[in-house]
Amino acid sequence: MSQLNGSEPAQARSTLPESNPSPLARRALDAESRFLPSQCFIISCGTVTLDRKAGKVLLVYNKPNGIYQLPKGRKDIDEDGLLSIAIRETLEETGYEVKPLILKIPTRSTPVHAAGTPNGTTNGTTNGMAKTAATVPMPAPNDGFVDLDGEKVPEKGLALGIPNREAIACLHWYDAQTKALKMIFHFAAEADSTKKPRAQRPEDAAKHGVYWVEYEDALERLWYEEERMAVEKALCDLRRSEDGDATPVTGV
Repeated sequence: MSQLNGSEPAQARSTLPESNPSPLARRALDAESRFLPSQCFIISCGTVTLDRKAGKVLLVYNKPNGIYQLPKGRKDIDEDGLLSIAIRETLEETGYEVKPLILKIPTRSTPVHAAGTPNGTTNGTTNGMAKTAATVPMPAPNDGFVDLDGEKVPEKGLALGIPNREAIACLHWYDAQTKALKMIFHFAAEADSTKKPRAQRPEDAAKHGVYWVEYEDALERLWYEEERMAVEKALCDLRRSEDGDATPVTGV
């Protein structure tokens, strides 16, 4: 019987259960997949920041490339929390301290009340968010489809109607310079366009102009189609939430 690094003896092979993959497991092998080592992907985060009262969205003008974009940027080494990264990057690029919006974002993240943890813990969410999620009933999982923003999507594992601050979209493409897969997680946020932003760092001011642009105009000015789609998704989630709370969170 072999041992691994001085630990308890490993089980003899004869005592281990034989692999008996289910039909679902077999189908998973046929699905498109790919392994990416750490040097071959980039994680970035950003926001679709709205001023709901003014009907405007916060854009940055990329001066070196001459295009309009959403505020975003790469995560730092060992930095935790995609939402926190998105808010930090938005502040650095625009000078605005934005607040994440709680919206009824359709998500495949696990609802807090369905991942019950001992001693009243809430899986890292704030108590307020945990209370909100725990009071909303989840539909029984099924194998049907649901119409979501004009698209039929599998309902199984989909959380609907739960106010949350999950990413509204993930954009990805291959970076032209590094050839790495770039994944950008966008979050819905809010700020007041009439307030004066913080002064940008000189290096950010040299690269980014900051503008509040009306929704329709923003959809025309944004260079990347995927970013236009992210704005449209934020507006869809906002409309979806109008019959309930769509309020900014006071802290991250």
